[in-house]
Amino acid sequence: MSSELTVVVFLKENPEPDDIEEIKKILENTKEWRFIDGETAKKEFEEKFPELSHLLSELSENPFPPSFELKIERGKRDEFYHIEKSLREIPSVAQIYNSGDLSRQVGNIGRIIVFVGMFLSSVLFIASIFTIFNTIRLNLVYYKDIIEI
Repeated sequence: MSSELTVVVFLKENPEPDDIEEIKKILENTKEWRFIDGETAKKEFEEKFPELSHLLSELSENPFPPSFELKIERGKRDEFYHIEKSLREIPSVAQIYNSGDLSRQVGNIGRIIVFVGMFLSSVLFIASIFTIFNTIRLNLVYYKDIIEI
């Protein structure tokens, strides 16, 4: 896993300039951040995904909202939650996405898979013990006469 947490703060379509300045003040203590307007986001998308650029030409307006992209060290989770709480109070903030959400979901799915695997292993273990004991009991019944002699 990366040592940094990537957070993207998506803004509403026409954010207030005062809100943008307030966000910049909140983010000035973070390790690294940058403001991405809609046009810059569109250009970056076209550069990263040239095979999908034809989709953008079919749209009448730019689908990319302005956003802030920031990086926070993973060890500073408290700092992130403080920043996130402050950002959510700003009216121009539409959504906050952080890469830790995805890794947490993948971790949860991994734990569920381990739990299901342990449960199925337990069921198979009990079934094998039951089969072994029944096999021994059937052999004792079958060879009862020989054992008595």
